[in-house]
Amino acid sequence: YFESTTPRVSMYPGTSDAQTVEFTQSYGDVIVLAGGNDTININSSDVATQYFIRADGGDGTGDKIAYKLAGTTDLNLGDFNRADSGLGQVLVHFETIDATAPGVNLNLTVTPQDLYLQHSDLLDTSTTGGSRSTLVFTGNSGDTLNLPVVDFDSSDAQDQDFVRIGSAGAWSATGAAGTGYTKLQGVVTFEGSIQSVELLVSQAITITTDINLGRVYPVIGV
Repeated sequence: YFESTTPRVSMYPGTSDAQTVEFTQSYGDVIVLAGGNDTININSSDVATQYFIRADGGDGTGDKIAYKLAGTTDLNLGDFNRADSGLGQVLVHFETIDATAPGVNLNLTVTPQDLYLQHSDLLDTSTTGGSRSTLVFTGNSGDTLNLPVVDFDSSDAQDQDFVRIGSAGAWSATGAAGTGYTKLQGVVTFEGSIQSVELLVSQAITITTDINLGRVYPVIGV
């Protein structure tokens, strides 16, 4: 539990145990998780303003940030992992953002660059042989995913855009029964190379603000 006005460094070094951190309040804490499928339960609105300075899910493929705070919370991954932002907030190596708790509504904003910098250890959960860093956003009615188109590289109009792969709700996600996920794919040119990333989104979540989601790629080589 994090309830002190003094920043804390909390290391969870277990190599295989699934560990859970209850995040109730923070004043610049460092949370570093290790192996195993770990969870940070968010019970405080502080996270909306990124009061912790580093949260690292470790090297597992099932690390999760789970929102438990009733009401509506905005989370913009663009506020993290940027040395020039002035915020100094780091959020890395998480594979799932979970907003399925009753009464919880999460507005998540993501660009392909945000997803690449988050460095999920989950690779293309819905197909075999994939190598794209993948983030799963699981939620229900009342949750929204905002996908703004950003002109990060003026030489490539597609660099900060997502497109839907195949049919909506046709994909599965690691750790979730059945299908019901929509698969979105984006690319970003970053530090001289093209990076491909994916989002798997619960079908009940409302997807907004991406003008190109009507352009659907076929299920070929995905």
